Amino acid sequence: LARTLNAAEAAPISAPLLFATLEMAGADAQARYGKQFLKLITYTEQHYMPQLETLLNRTRGEECDQLRASQARLRLWLGAFRASGRAPAAAGRDSEVAQEAELDPNL
Repeated sequence: LARTLNAAEAAPISAPLLFATLEMAGADAQARYGKQFLKLITYTEQHYMPQLETLLNRTRGEECDQLRASQARLRLWLGAFRASGRAPAAAGRDSEVAQEAELDPNL
């Protein structure tokens, strides 16, 4: 996460990768790194999102559409994080025993 944010310039693939990382590992990263995670989120909002906006203005076609969609998802995730102060757990992380039995009848 930090390596992507420290890149000299944002790349079109960085927005979907950053979103996927935050979506899947954000809750665990916040639990493990606490204030350092909050600093990464703050940096993302203040510095990296403007870089993505600049990149969006330079891209064209399908790449631009994909970047715009990824940027919107990332912005929504960051907004939800700011509103609650917590990174949500990844979908499907806390499955119930009954759900597991549905997925694997051998349980």
